Order: sequence, then C-alpha cells, then structure tokens
Amino acid sequence: MGILGLVLAFLRVLFGSRAALAAENLALRQQLIVLQRSVKRPKLRGSDRIFWSWLSRLWSCWRSALLIVQPATVVRQPKPSSQNWRTFLKNHVGQIAAIDFFTVATITFRVLCVFLVLRHDRRRVVHFNVTTNPTAQWAARQVVEAFPFEEAPRFLLRDRDAIYGERFRDRVEHMGIEEVLIAPRHPWQNPCAERVIGSIRRECLDHVIVLNEDNPRRTLAEYFAYYHEARAHLSLERNSPDPRQRTNLALSLESCYLWPPAGVRVSCHQASKPFLNLRQANAALASGADEVFGMDSRCPGFALDACHCACDSDYEAFGGRQGST
Repeated sequence: MGILGLVLAFLRVLFGSRAALAAENLALRQQLIVLQRSVKRPKLRGSDRIFWSWLSRLWSCWRSALLIVQPATVVRQPKPSSQNWRTFLKNHVGQIAAIDFFTVATITFRVLCVFLVLRHDRRRVVHFNVTTNPTAQWAARQVVEAFPFEEAPRFLLRDRDAIYGERFRDRVEHMGIEEVLIAPRHPWQNPCAERVIGSIRRECLDHVIVLNEDNPRRTLAEYFAYYHEARAHLSLERNSPDPRQRTNLALSLESCYLWPPAGVRVSCHQASKPFLNLRQANAALASGADEVFGMDSRCPGFALDACHCACDSDYEAFGGRQGST
C-alpha cells in the first residue's frame, strides 16, 4: 500500500462509524502480531519514514501504535556531535594520567608485575612499583602514592583488567578522579603508556638479567632518571620530561679563536653528518641546536654538546687549548 492508499484509508476511517473503526483496529492489530512473529527485522523504505515523520508531527501518541518497529527506526533523531578519541586525548592532555601493568621474567622464571603511572602532559613517570602478587588494594595504594597533596588528575586512563577491582574503583572515586576505560583489546587507545613500556623494554630490560624483585626496582629507578633528565622525546620537541636549559652559544667569526667556549667540553667521536666548517657550526648553535659537528685534521670527527659531554673522552678541538689560535 502506497502513500495514496494510506490517505484514502484515513479518509474512510475519518467518516466511518466508531464501532467499525474499533473492529478494524482489532483486526489490524491481530495481523501485526502475526507479522511480528514471522518477520524479525522488517525493512523500511524512505517513503515509510517520510510517512511516520509526518504523522509524528500531527499525532503526539504515535509511538503507542508501533508494534513491529521501534520509534528510533522510523524517525531517526539527529545525534549530537562528539569528539573522537584522539581529540579527547589532545584536548585534555594536561588533565590525564595513564596507568598500566607489564610483566618481567626473572632468571628463575618467576613473573614480576611492574605498575607505572604516567602523566600525559610531559610524559613523566610519576610513580612505579614492582610486585609478584598484584591486587586491587595494592594498585589503589600505588595511585594514592602517585598523587599526594591534591595533585590528582581529572582523568585516569586504563584498560579493563580485572585487577582494577571494587576497592581500586572506590579509592579512585574518593580521590575525585574520573576513570576512562579503553575499549577491549584496543591498547592503542592508551598510547602514551604503551609507548613508554615499549621504550623500557627496548632500552633497558631487554639488556639485563633480572635476578629478583629488588633488581628491577634499582634498574628502573636509574633508567627513569635518564628518561626524565636526558632522553629526547619527539612529542616534547626533542626535549626531556624535565626541561633542559639550552645554552645560547652564538659565536661570531671574530671570536672563533676562543673555541671551544668556556665551560664547554668537546668530545671526540665519529660524526655521521659533520659540518664542513666553523661558520656552519656557529650558525647551528645560533639557531639553538643541541649538538654541532665539525671536522679536524687529527680526528675523523668531533661533537660538541651544549648541555653535557657526548662521550667520555674529551678532545681539544682545532689543535689548541681554549683561548689559543
């Protein structure tokens, strides 16, 4: 039956008797019940939705007449626009902390669980601990130790691991932190924590043999000192979580004989892409480069780091001590 047939039926009912109208409604209801039993998901056309959209404007009780379809099926309400996951992480980067577990095997085949808490804004690991028996109460205590003195973030990003039980959730809620759970089997939704765990494995734990529970505590404490103070992060414009103070070593050509500058150690190593001359090195330092390279006749290459020595062996560049020509 098309739209025209429905209009004719409406006119017939409008001018018909009430008894006939009630009998026809009863017969139609019984047929709809039979249809509902036989057809699970009826297919609607565009004209069907146009009809129900028109009827919903004229009849306030139109939902009560539906049997085989839902109101949201025949009249789709516009959904409010919402931010996607990447936008959420970007908009609230200063208010998000992420937590995660990862495992470490010892030389005796024991499995240790490492728990870490990471702030998104500076990629700083604010707390970590190691245990052989993680529980919800133990994990809740780690979160309390990570955020003392009202330093708690607004959001806590985590996965759906069963270790985060009722005691953990109650403690986090008491601290005024809103938990944000990632989707099941979607670790990419916790990107910062997954990335730092990968860095820990590649740069630290894959190169050591873990003996006992205290061993990874000492090793990770030393690694995080390097991670926070010296390691370059692409997301931080090649700076570290604890910002390094860059020294401005803009040197004019007239002062080239004072090379290296006072208080700067020059280290000898093979430069992959050396500068050809001192003019290029000075230009790089003036633009704020952390490290410059140069060539010397006695050494294949040398590197000068404005913040700290690049390697252990010092080298006196250009065949002269500081202040010599």
